[in-house]
Amino acid sequence: MSKSVLHIVFIFSFLSAFAQQNLVPNGSFEDTVFCPFGSAQPNSVAVWYNVTSASPDYYNACSSLGAGVPDNDWGFQYAEDGQAYIGLITYWSSQPEYREYMQVKLNTPLVKDKYYCWSMWVSLLDSVDFASNNIGIALSNNAVTAFGSQVLLPISLYGNESNIQTDANNWVKIGGNFKANGNEEFLTIGNFLPDVLTSSTQLHQNTVGGEGAYYYIDNVFLGDCIVNIEFPNVFTPNKNGSNDIYSISPLGIEQIDFRVLNRWGESVCHSLDKISWDGTLNGIECNDGVYYYVCTYHNTETNVKETKTGFIQLIR
Repeated sequence: MSKSVLHIVFIFSFLSAFAQQNLVPNGSFEDTVFCPFGSAQPNSVAVWYNVTSASPDYYNACSSLGAGVPDNDWGFQYAEDGQAYIGLITYWSSQPEYREYMQVKLNTPLVKDKYYCWSMWVSLLDSVDFASNNIGIALSNNAVTAFGSQVLLPISLYGNESNIQTDANNWVKIGGNFKANGNEEFLTIGNFLPDVLTSSTQLHQNTVGGEGAYYYIDNVFLGDCIVNIEFPNVFTPNKNGSNDIYSISPLGIEQIDFRVLNRWGESVCHSLDKISWDGTLNGIECNDGVYYYVCTYHNTETNVKETKTGFIQLIR
């Protein structure tokens, strides 16, 4: 069996986390306490730890006894970064609220009212029956554990992926941003919402992995946001279902004032809540050509008002 290592960026098209300080130690799970000699040995990865009596897994290329990378007891996947990753269950159809979690202490506590960005790469195990949504992060000022439980951890959710992740071939990047309450120092990953609020879809039946949703996880990041909005310069509102709307939805900005002008300086689009234009003015299609945009917004990371300008080519 072989899999491509195609990296798919899901929601971070306009947020760049490159060259940023990661507050998550051992975010790619490369550092070990010992080489795992089987699955369900989360204590073999350095600084991360299991917080319940459930059984998340640690995989590393150093292992040849069922916990290897890319080949292991449950599936086959190369690491997104380096040669290690973890795996955990986010939903189990026959055991209500069953969850698996991993927790780590951040390098430094979070600052009150500051915006932070988080991300991780996930890949569905190919030998499970289901896929689910809601995998995400929780944060707390102190370690939160429930060693006598295998169900939902009582901890505050800070961000999660609302889409059901079904890709078992590639790594998919998920993430978001949030405003810190202040002094959060412990990060936990998993599904923190109950079954009634978790969506799932059945992809297979009677697989080796079982009747649940299980994900490999790699390259976990939490740190400063860099808001870098990229405005497309061409769109084609020809009603063919592709690129019909000029629209972007970047994270980390608010108080948007977006305006599009024609070559005579006349406004053909003005929006105070989103960056979007369907290529019409008062319901009438605008002509092909080059238009000028001005977008003013409040950058929540730098706490300053910014303005972007440029050109949009409309092609029908």
